[in-house]
Amino acid sequence: MTPLDPSGPARPLRVLMIDDSPLDLEFIRILISQVPGVRFSWASVGTLTSGLARIESANYDLLLLDLNLPDAAGMDGLAAVREVAPELPVVVISGSTDPHVERDVLACGGNAFVCKVGISVEGFTRTLNKVLGLGAPVQGV
Repeated sequence: MTPLDPSGPARPLRVLMIDDSPLDLEFIRILISQVPGVRFSWASVGTLTSGLARIESANYDLLLLDLNLPDAAGMDGLAAVREVAPELPVVVISGSTDPHVERDVLACGGNAFVCKVGISVEGFTRTLNKVLGLGAPVQGV
């Protein structure tokens, strides 16, 4: 049974988040838990090295990746992820408000970019619908 299989009860989507900020990890965990109609199984690590090891040893449905980590900065982390998991859906999440970041993320193989500044459940749900094809209802639209 896959999470997107309409023939029966879906298993939780397996999500890995690589971010070194405990506050951001908790914020995104709470945000993702509010996406309507979808269950998530959550894991998190604080370094790219730990994240790559997790990706190589387990199957995830989605990676949430911060751009600035203790052992990687900018698009280097995304490039390293793409080397080990070219098909894994990756949403890059960053506090950067630079308008060029989204373009760079997409050019480097990311599936979407979400700015942590001003993010809402509705916006995050739209992003997950786009990246994973969830069809989760978006409130307030």
